[in-house]
Amino acid sequence: LTTRRAPTALAALRSYAFYLGAVGATRSMNTYALDYESYYDKACSIKTLGPLGYFSHPDFDAYLMSVVGDDGLKWVGHPKDFDWGILKGQRVLSHNASFDETLYLFGVTKKWWPKVECGEWLCTADMAAYCGLPRSLKGATITLFEEEMDKSTRDNMKGKIWSDMTTEFKEEVSEYALKDSELCLKLWQHLKDHAYLKQKKSSLGRGSSQSYPGKRSMLNAVSWKLNPPPAWLFPVTRQTNGLTYTARIILGLKPLGITGA
Repeated sequence: LTTRRAPTALAALRSYAFYLGAVGATRSMNTYALDYESYYDKACSIKTLGPLGYFSHPDFDAYLMSVVGDDGLKWVGHPKDFDWGILKGQRVLSHNASFDETLYLFGVTKKWWPKVECGEWLCTADMAAYCGLPRSLKGATITLFEEEMDKSTRDNMKGKIWSDMTTEFKEEVSEYALKDSELCLKLWQHLKDHAYLKQKKSSLGRGSSQSYPGKRSMLNAVSWKLNPPPAWLFPVTRQTNGLTYTARIILGLKPLGITGA
């Protein structure tokens, strides 16, 4: 038995936000998958410090970034050497954008790289999870493409600074970073016609809630487009890096006449 509640002003606003998201999905953009690689060890770790604590650690160094676009772009190198203007007004993807987007925004405040207004920044990890796939890039690519990812390179990066790496290992890390972005873009291209996850940008990304103990942050998810489109509004709660995120996912292309189920 379904209990239906009368429409509220908040429901109407959410419906309108979904409408704007659906309209935005039709805009013509190039799509670029972006992935950072950074120094980590036992003390300098996002697992123990959280995003902002990790980025602020004196040993932290975002020494590598890869960008792969649907226009044929394949780039890997130090973030300061990237032509950030390429991303202006375009769609950016990251697999776990709560890390990459937050790092980008944090780096802007530290003048590590320039500020660029992207058209949108989407998380393919969230998209995979909400499509019923494993959230990890490794798990999602195995499930969808039967393509095994070798994570040993990432494990071997622990405690190594870029300047101390051998030429051979630098090449291995660069190839690893490029592969991550290639698979992120491939995942988006496979899922985008089935589910569209539109995200808002926040002042310091989803990781900003780390500064407020006990705060329940809203996941930067505004809308989905599914076929066929049911008209529900429902909460999804998950935990990442010790933080609790509550997402209000709006389903359906028509105005919401009911909320809840």
